Amino acid sequence: FEGSLKENVLHGSDYDEDRYRQALHAACLLNDIEVLPGHDEAPVGGRGITLSGGQKARVSMARAAYSKSELVLIDDPFAAVDALVGQHLHQHLLNGKLLKNRTLVVVCQPVPERLKSFDWVVVMEEGKFEVQGKPESVIASEAFSKLLCTNQGSEQEQEEPAPAAQPVA
Repeated sequence: FEGSLKENVLHGSDYDEDRYRQALHAACLLNDIEVLPGHDEAPVGGRGITLSGGQKARVSMARAAYSKSELVLIDDPFAAVDALVGQHLHQHLLNGKLLKNRTLVVVCQPVPERLKSFDWVVVMEEGKFEVQGKPESVIASEAFSKLLCTNQGSEQEQEEPAPAAQPVA
């Protein structure tokens, strides 16, 4: 929303400097803020600096971490970030102290190494629960294997180069 990056993270909550810095760190925003003119006071939104999709997502995640709500929903935190930022988010945000002891619902791709750190995993297909349980049992399930094969097949289809254009005579 319109305002400074800091206002976007605080979202009307009282300012706690330590918690704020922890939220920025957890969402891997500290380096981004250092290069913004005005740092975290930089205006963002329609009248301010245009943030990348990944930066916008990480500001939202910092807001969720900073808030004290009992339930936090995070939709695909790894979608708009590179692998190193994804590892940081997994370790410091999803498994960090700011979200500890809160109900955290994360929608993400079925990456077994990431899922192993969660308490409970649900595999859904077409809006229905296919399998749910502790990560180890879900990862070992037939439904999970099927999901992995389906995802890998669609990724391979997308990665195949398009056929070369035929010359027109």
